[in-house]
Amino acid sequence: MKELKFIHITKTAGTSIENVGANAGLKWGRHHKEYGWWHSVFARKPFIFKAQYDWFMVVRNPYTRMISEFHCKWGGVGNQARKYNTSQFNNMLCGFIKKRAHKPRGDHYTPQHDYINGVRVKIHKIHILRFENLKEEFEDLMDVYGLHVKLNMHTFKSKKKFTVDHLQPHTIRLIKNVYQKDFKHFNYSTDVNNCSYVNK
Repeated sequence: MKELKFIHITKTAGTSIENVGANAGLKWGRHHKEYGWWHSVFARKPFIFKAQYDWFMVVRNPYTRMISEFHCKWGGVGNQARKYNTSQFNNMLCGFIKKRAHKPRGDHYTPQHDYINGVRVKIHKIHILRFENLKEEFEDLMDVYGLHVKLNMHTFKSKKKFTVDHLQPHTIRLIKNVYQKDFKHFNYSTDVNNCSYVNK
């Protein structure tokens, strides 16, 4: 096995993972200077660089990820969320998605599939973990690599004003369209009422 490195997709507990890694002396994400901009799309990196390490990334249901993006102080409105009503929330979220989802370098709202689009995952040894079962999957992976790193799940759980129950039909349609490859490739249900469910 090669040294394990991290691909940081926004709103998938990446900062918490970077922090626990740094505490253990591991240079992941924003601490991995060779990677460059830590949200940049892995698929666009040079082959030699990608082949130099083993990698892991975390994916998440697109509906809950978009809710988290809206509440994020970098990708959304942060603590100002309390000032918006449901209609304003939906309109602003749609605007953020349309404006930011297709930035080629990778950023907030970038589809998760873009990070491995065209990448031969088995050759480059990319472990794909799921946010919905992150603690167990993360610690299992750490055991494989002999790394003594644990996640504190409380560090990235916060109460949000808006939930998937506040998504209006036009917002749901947009998310389904823009993130269709995320739903399909990572086997997430497009049923908003079952958004934490993963099709096996």
